Formats: sequence, structure tokens, C-alpha cells
Amino acid sequence: MHFLGAVIGAENEDGVEDILADWSEYADVDEYIAQTRDEILSNGRAEDRDYLKHGKDMDARKAAAERVALDDKKALKAYAEYCGLTLNANGDAVSTFNRDSFYDWYEIGGRWQSDVNGMQGVTCHELLERYRQDDENVRHIIEDLCVICEQGWYDGGLWNDTETETVLAELEQDADRKVWFVDFHD
Repeated sequence: MHFLGAVIGAENEDGVEDILADWSEYADVDEYIAQTRDEILSNGRAEDRDYLKHGKDMDARKAAAERVALDDKKALKAYAEYCGLTLNANGDAVSTFNRDSFYDWYEIGGRWQSDVNGMQGVTCHELLERYRQDDENVRHIIEDLCVICEQGWYDGGLWNDTETETVLAELEQDADRKVWFVDFHD
């Protein structure tokens, strides 16, 4: 899904990447334990038992019954395969997925390019003044922002939009810095 964001602090479009890099789903992160061995077994068996009570697909019911009947070692392997998990030597699920990510790709302007024409790269102060002067287009864009970010910080996202008050406070605080509007996807 696409959602509108604003990036504060890049001097030009090339600088936007430096600010956004830490929140990409593809950012390099150290391997971590996403789910313990016990959690995999407990959750997997609970889901399978629930499916045996309520599920309708006979093939899925059969597979669930077979997994529930397995010993821990075989069940762990079966749940890892079923869920696409990578296990470490202890049987814990490990991952390098960036848990701090909020997008998988972005495009400066993107589907909002025509709406943000004349706003790309303006200072926070200028954008805030246009908002206060009731520039309808600026007001609409600021009130529709889903995420706002700058180096080391962001607020909002696809499912939990940033508040207009937060955006206005950031614009006020960063008066001389430039703003870039971005079409995010997740």
C-alpha cells in the first residue's frame, strides 16, 4: 500500500536516501532471535489444535493433526518448514528483518507528485507559513501525511498516521531545514 510521508533535513533529493536508510525493510541488521524454540512449538501446536476444532479444509486438518502428533524435534522442523523459519542451533527462529522498518520502497513525489509540486525542497518555515496562510493544497498535504521523519527519528506509518500537531511542531522546530514529500510503499 502507498502512503504519503515527509522527510525533513535533506539538502537535496539525493540526501533523502541517507535519512531513510535505517527504516527500510532491506536495511542490514544483525541476526536476532525472532521466536524461541518453545514459542514456535507452543504457538504452532495451539494454532493447529484450533484449526482441528474450527477448520473446514480436510487436507489442512490432516496436516495439522499430523504436526500435533509429532515429538518436539520433528514438530519444530515441521513448523519451521510450514512457516518458512530459519532456525539456529538451539532451534530458535532467527531473522535479519529490520523490525524498525516502515517501508519496502519509496519514490520522491511518486503518486503525489502533482499535489506536491512547488513544495519539494522548500524550508519548513516556508511550508508552515503557507499552511498558516490557508494555502489549501499545503493544508491538505500536511493533514494527509502518514509519516514524518528526519535523521534518527520518525513518527507515524502506514497504519498509525502521524498527527497534524506533530507535523506542525516539527516544521516549527526545524525552520531552516528542507522538506521532501515521499510516496512510501509497504
